[in-house]
Amino acid sequence: IAALAAAFNKMVVALQLRDQRLIERGEEQKRSAARLARSERLALVGQMLARITHEVRNPLNALSLNAELLSDELTLLKAPPDHISWELLAIVSREIERLNNVTTHYLQLARREPATPTRRSISAIIQESVKLLAAELKGAKVEVVQQFAEVEPQLVDPDQLRQALINVIKTAVGAGAAELTIGLQRSGDCVEILVRDDGPGMSSEQLDQATNPFFTTKVDGTGLGLAITKEIIEDHEGSLIITSEPGVGTSITMSLPYSEPKPMC
Repeated sequence: IAALAAAFNKMVVALQLRDQRLIERGEEQKRSAARLARSERLALVGQMLARITHEVRNPLNALSLNAELLSDELTLLKAPPDHISWELLAIVSREIERLNNVTTHYLQLARREPATPTRRSISAIIQESVKLLAAELKGAKVEVVQQFAEVEPQLVDPDQLRQALINVIKTAVGAGAAELTIGLQRSGDCVEILVRDDGPGMSSEQLDQATNPFFTTKVDGTGLGLAITKEIIEDHEGSLIITSEPGVGTSITMSLPYSEPKPMC
């Protein structure tokens, strides 16, 4: 009887392990299907953005040229500096520049290439990203605190990781954060980049949609920054985790697989 009981218990454990493996396999298949659906959706978005950008840029170029001609004409007519024509022309020129910047941003998102990893210092990439946004951060009066643990250079696509970081930082700035903390640490088999802000935070409904293409809470937002960031991190076989609390702020963790540097021969 004891032998039978032991055999029965062994069979129960084996069945439990099998069921667990099936559950894990099913969850992985769900994640893979969701990732594929997201990739296909973003690829379609990219094609649409490229076409929209092309259609918008042609008339924008014509408007820009006519604004320059109008400026020359006002100069020839010796219109006084305080004439309303100059003010109206300045408004038109600013809006043309803004739309050009938007279309350039869309085009950059539409042309994202597959990741080409090279061994680079992640802390250096973070610092480069902050420097590129220095003027915007200063203008918005955002203080940046950097807290880096010692992490060996990792296999990443530096351009794409930089873009992901810029997207996350710009999202925090756009949300009205006054302080931004950027951290880097090793966590088991992963390297984590943590970006925490003290902005208004997000509701659970907003959090559920935060990485969906075109979802934004800002009037002038594209709604693509976090969607592209998630795609970039997942292209690196990593994961993007967002936590947020209204009135407290938002934390974004970009988790990348740790790659052991190979010893020199």
